[in-house]
Amino acid sequence: MEKFEFLIEKINLLFGEVDNLIKQVNEISSQQSETPEVDLTEVNSRLSTLEQNVSSLSSTASSLSTTLSSHSSAINQNAQDISTNAQNISTNTSNISTNTSNISANTSAIATNASNISANTSAIATNASDIAANTTAIETNASGIATNASNISSNTSAIATNAQNIATNALNISSQASSISSLTSRMLACETDISGFGQAIQTNASDIADLQTAISAMQLKLNTLHSFNYIINPDFYINTSGYNTFETYGTEIAFVDQWKMGISNASQAVGTVNYTYGTNVFYLCKNGYIKQEISDDDFRTIKQKYGEAANHKITLSVCVSGAVAEGVYLNLVYKTTSFPNGLSKKVSLAGNTDYAVYSINYSVAASCTGIFARIINTASTATSVQINWVKLEVAPEFTDYQVPLNAYEKQRCTFTGV
Repeated sequence: MEKFEFLIEKINLLFGEVDNLIKQVNEISSQQSETPEVDLTEVNSRLSTLEQNVSSLSSTASSLSTTLSSHSSAINQNAQDISTNAQNISTNTSNISTNTSNISANTSAIATNASNISANTSAIATNASDIAANTTAIETNASGIATNASNISSNTSAIATNAQNIATNALNISSQASSISSLTSRMLACETDISGFGQAIQTNASDIADLQTAISAMQLKLNTLHSFNYIINPDFYINTSGYNTFETYGTEIAFVDQWKMGISNASQAVGTVNYTYGTNVFYLCKNGYIKQEISDDDFRTIKQKYGEAANHKITLSVCVSGAVAEGVYLNLVYKTTSFPNGLSKKVSLAGNTDYAVYSINYSVAASCTGIFARIINTASTATSVQINWVKLEVAPEFTDYQVPLNAYEKQRCTFTGV
């Protein structure tokens, strides 16, 4: 554009020179009419110069025309290019707008995908936790199934044991029926004796008192022939713990059902009692003991029975088999308000070589607050002793021991909660 403007300016200058030259020619013509003498050389020189200038102008004009034509074509092409560029710019602007919209949509989709990935990650973690929990539950169920199988086996064994106990009880019932029959015969015989005594009384006033005393003594023996045993689980048959060895570090602990064990010397660090189920053989450590305290309800019953007759006493008995070492004692311990830890009556179990029953008697005083039975080893070494059963009864002396019904003894253990 700058070159085009330069050419136009140059053309204008040439046209200006032409105008000046024409003016000069006109002036010369005018001068020729007035003055006959004209300097043609100068005129020709100036015309030659003018011709040169015109030729130069013509050439310049031609060049300018060519240039103008070329520039016009270029301008037209530029105009087309500008139009095309404008269209392209519009298209690009539309594409940019579309791309911007797509970028926004992609950004939103990326955010959504990120949220979904986070949710999926959380779900995967939850699933992993659930799988771990299910695995644990499966292992627990497997353990429970194994435990149930073991329980079924134990129950099967218990059923067999119960069947054996039922058979034993049936024999005991038969034996007791025979004993009742025998007692009935003895009572009939006693009634016959009483009748005879009555006839003698009518003739001898001195014999009446003797007969009444004999009758009272005989009636007492009949009433206490099979006195109730206040010892629960007296033959140690019930052992729900399943253990054979019991060990204490000074504190009294639970033994087989309803029984406890401990050591009598507080300075002794450890005490051990072993029990062989089915043989009733006890291994008592030095100062070791087993004991059972009578429940509060049973103790109240004993005191009530004591109040029925002045000659009622309590008798504690134990049956042992085989040799018993020196220092093993049966204790009947009674607590009073003055002696809350208890006073003791004892009998040595030593000296037996086969089968023996040992008993202790005690008249229950009004101040008595509790009773317990104990078998203790006071020897300097541990020893073994076979204890068949223990019996505590309200009677002046030992009466026959009756084998207990296991189902009944289990109920007594459950009721007392020991």
